[in-house]
Parts: sequence; structure tokens; C-alpha cells
Amino acid sequence: MPFNIPHGERCFLDANILYYCFVDVPPFSDACRNLLLQVQNRDIGALVNFRALSDCVHKTMLAEVSEQSGRP
Repeated sequence: MPFNIPHGERCFLDANILYYCFVDVPPFSDACRNLLLQVQNRDIGALVNFRALSDCVHKTMLAEVSEQSGRP
């Protein structure tokens, strides 16, 4: 699932893209991490809003609770 974003373009990162970077969900996590590496290297630009960040934090916290409690 590679992202084919041309060099120099900008994209919007939703909560799922960010979530898959923190929580390992094959095969999505590798592609999302590579996307963020492209952003970090300034190959592409990225936009994110507060709602997406909040959703990502919430989903990541739920995944951690699920993992620690052993419950889905």
C-alpha cells in the first residue's frame, strides 16, 4: 500500500495515518511510517488538524489499554 504522492506536493494526514505509525498494524504501518519519513525529509508537505491529532491520541490510548488488559 505505497502512497504515490509526487515530490513537492502537500497532503492531509488523517487520524488513521498517524495511528498506524504508533500502533503496529501490518501492512499499513510500514507504508504510513514511510510517508512520515518523506514528510520529515521535506520531500512532500503534510497538513493535519487538531481533530485528527485528537482522534489519533484517543485511538492510540485505547489500543494501549486493550493490549495491557488483554481485552479487545
